Amino acid sequence: MADKVVLTTDLSPEGFKKLAQTLNDMANGTLKRFSNRMITLSMRELKQLARNNLESRVGQTGYAPTGTMANSFQILRQGNVGLLINTDENSAAVEFGTGIPGASMAHPVSGEQGWTYGVKEGWVYNDGYGYWYTHGQTGKRFMYDAIIQFKESNGNFQKLAIQAFNDVIAKELRSKSK
Repeated sequence: MADKVVLTTDLSPEGFKKLAQTLNDMANGTLKRFSNRMITLSMRELKQLARNNLESRVGQTGYAPTGTMANSFQILRQGNVGLLINTDENSAAVEFGTGIPGASMAHPVSGEQGWTYGVKEGWVYNDGYGYWYTHGQTGKRFMYDAIIQFKESNGNFQKLAIQAFNDVIAKELRSKSK
């Protein structure tokens, strides 16, 4: 259990000035560092959920996964937003599905993402080991479902917030109180 951190002040004008300065410093530095830490921890958790989903779902499709897609996750930042992307060239097809099977079980956000299924009778492709005929595949929704799992797991989110609080805010307040 983490130590308790308490902010105290005397009730004099000088005490309130000091408290106001501490809170101002926190708003301009500590809370920004807390936000950054929270984004980092959240993105790591989301990445793990997506990897778990990918590994469990792609392995059920009848072919042996190479691990390339599972090792192609990248976490990027755009300001206060964390981005989890998969750079494997086939990741969108695996996420959304393709062809007749994909269209029959369309991904929940396929339309807003501009994904089209190109439904046709079937096609031949070469995977480097031979030529294969396919009608497509259903989507595996490894990223979308990871986001849903993350949103619905309040317990994990609370644990991440506590960890970020202890890593940043409690640590800084303890150092200032010494």
